[in-house]
Amino acid sequence: MECAYPPEVAPWASSLWPAGGKRITLTGVDFSYGGPPVLRGIDLHLPAGATVALAGDHGSGKTTLVKLLCGFHRPTGGTLTVDGTPLADLDSEAWRERVTSAFQDFSRFPFLAREAVGVGDLPRIGEIGRAAEKGGAAQVFARLPEGGETRLGKALGDGVELSGGQWQKIALSRAFMRPAPLLAVLDEPTAALDAASEYEVYQRYAEAAREWQRATGGITLLVSHRFATIRMADLIVVLDGGRIIECGTHAELVALDGRYARLYDLQASAYR
Repeated sequence: MECAYPPEVAPWASSLWPAGGKRITLTGVDFSYGGPPVLRGIDLHLPAGATVALAGDHGSGKTTLVKLLCGFHRPTGGTLTVDGTPLADLDSEAWRERVTSAFQDFSRFPFLAREAVGVGDLPRIGEIGRAAEKGGAAQVFARLPEGGETRLGKALGDGVELSGGQWQKIALSRAFMRPAPLLAVLDEPTAALDAASEYEVYQRYAEAAREWQRATGGITLLVSHRFATIRMADLIVVLDGGRIIECGTHAELVALDGRYARLYDLQASAYR
């Protein structure tokens, strides 16, 4: 199934996009970790300014697709291009410097608290104020004995161990460090937060994404199992068994009455 982002909902697609590309296109993309295919025949077009959510059950291929887009893996079949140039032909380090991400399996760095945020953008490691506020790390700092100067974790023997939710706020703040990414990803980094807290985090991320889209035409990818979050996106891509089976807006997919609509109804019924 081919999934193309409607041009009319990408208002920031323009010549503002700096070196790195105006669109990301996947054509017939397959991927395998050495066994059976994890992704099969993915056709997906994302222009500058796109906000896209990936939906589907565990094991449907969402995180693998995200990691291909980030440049962590290369397709085993098909092509993945950035503004017409294969991603494999671009300088990998230069691309990753323009990507910001927060994953569920984020790192817990045994650094000073401010450094654990600042490493999200090493050239600006000391400029953490805005990122710490947006991602929630500022709230964590306020509870630490030495604020941002507190060493985290027990790996070096003398650090303060954080709760899962506090570590997630550090990781989310790290993702806010880069001021103008070309690709911004949130892949279920809020699993330890309640639904209301997750919604607040994604709202802040969506606000930042709009700024990135206006400045650079940055593409934003959201991955979550919570539909209050997924429906924020302009385009929702539904995966199953490594294939795209549906795509559209929230309203379009509910009207389609397919897999997305059934998953949405199932989750909504739990809150009734």
